[in-house]
Amino acid sequence: MIRPAPFPAVLAAVLYAATLPLHAQDSCDLNAPPPAPVCSVEGMLQAINPTQTFDLLGNLNPNAFAGGANADLMPGQASLSIAGGVSAGGAACARHLAAKRIGGTEGVPGLDQGTIDFVEDRSGESLDIPTASGGARRAVFEVFSPNLFSFQGGSLGLPLAYRHGGIGGWPRNSGAHLVIALTDAGPGDLRAGAIYEVRAVSGDGDADPSTVFSSWAGQIRPHPYLPPNTENMRREQEFEKHMCRATRQGALKTLELSTIPQGATVGRQVRELNCDMDGVAQAGTRTQILTGELSGTVHIERITDTHVIGRFHLSGTAAVERERRTWSSRGPGRVDVDRETGDKPLRVTGRFAAPNMRNMGYAMGMLEIAQAPTDGEAPAARLRLVSHRPARDAQNLPWDAPGIRLTFDRPLAPVSVTPSAVKLETGYATEDGGTEIRPVETRLRLSGTETVIVTPQTPLRDGVRYRLTVRAGASGIHGAEGEQMAVDRAWGFDTMVDLDDTEPMQDGLAEHLV
Repeated sequence: MIRPAPFPAVLAAVLYAATLPLHAQDSCDLNAPPPAPVCSVEGMLQAINPTQTFDLLGNLNPNAFAGGANADLMPGQASLSIAGGVSAGGAACARHLAAKRIGGTEGVPGLDQGTIDFVEDRSGESLDIPTASGGARRAVFEVFSPNLFSFQGGSLGLPLAYRHGGIGGWPRNSGAHLVIALTDAGPGDLRAGAIYEVRAVSGDGDADPSTVFSSWAGQIRPHPYLPPNTENMRREQEFEKHMCRATRQGALKTLELSTIPQGATVGRQVRELNCDMDGVAQAGTRTQILTGELSGTVHIERITDTHVIGRFHLSGTAAVERERRTWSSRGPGRVDVDRETGDKPLRVTGRFAAPNMRNMGYAMGMLEIAQAPTDGEAPAARLRLVSHRPARDAQNLPWDAPGIRLTFDRPLAPVSVTPSAVKLETGYATEDGGTEIRPVETRLRLSGTETVIVTPQTPLRDGVRYRLTVRAGASGIHGAEGEQMAVDRAWGFDTMVDLDDTEPMQDGLAEHLV
């Protein structure tokens, strides 16, 4: 459920659902903070494939969130890392602290008086909406890679909904989504410094998780209808095409009559829907974490008037599906799929700064907006990484001297500048077709009071993608007065190819790093 604009959202969601059966198709200025991988409207828009995405909010564009009331609806910052059967990670978004109600009265969860006032003001009508009460509540945290689908719909959607070159340090054309529920503690029970038992759940806050990660690589082509070989088949195809055109026309008319600002993605899936095609097809590879049983802990570090800050660590097993998809001789746009699915070990870790403002933000599905009590301490100053080299997605870096430099916004505590505070890693293909992320040993030293030099202990591999993560929290670099970064910062870069190297590559390169 989208808050605080439920009517446009529900209407758009209905139209979106109606189209599904039709198979619809950083340079870094050293004097300014890098624009990504922080969670932002731009990042969430850049991560998606617009022809496969319908904008449910209807006004998700940068101008709608710049300095206005909608700015408070944005998620907080987070970081997320996946290891084991799938290896990936990067910057993430943290949705508002929420709660799952167990028992209690029937009603609409999450609606408080502020939201009701907003709806009444927009609709011009008085609302008599019962709100849920009673029973017990369990605190829920939601963390996802920057993307429109997770922000609006509370799930990852289909693999082809993502089309990007590595937003926020994530593998290209990928997305991740994790919902964490405390097993026996509600939002009001949260205390700074405490550790709580948790498990991964689905978007309803209760069932096992679904589609934690998705990525693809390869080509996309139109998928035409097969030539009809019977009269009934011809009639069925004509009926589907007619319904497609009618649905498209109705959706476009609704958008035209609505008062919703038309952003970059509003209605694009409908506008560009080719009703003479049976959809689109993709050849190459796909990897998905379909479901799993993951449990662990959440450590709450701070609770302020605006954010709940903490870190999480979950592990267990997950169903990982890998597909190798090749264009088929059966006809244009047809694909033959070689699929392998099996349970794999999985570890999911990260940090979050979840919004904690009762009348701001929104929760998904059957979850309620919630608020944790502040820890009563004065807000702590935050350490900020203001510039870095290499730049995000920099290419052709020397493998023997990549020149990694991190500059912060204040003097640093020398005792915190340790190898464990910065993580450099790259991927290797494993014998079973998976990916193994291996760390690179580094040495850190201060240059002046605010800059850290990171030096690999051995030369990097040539022609390879690397990921650099600057850790936040107690294990990261601190300011001289103890200030910490709230969430990890991560980005990638590529080393140059050694044209004089005639030795064959023995280790192989992970697919998501190609």
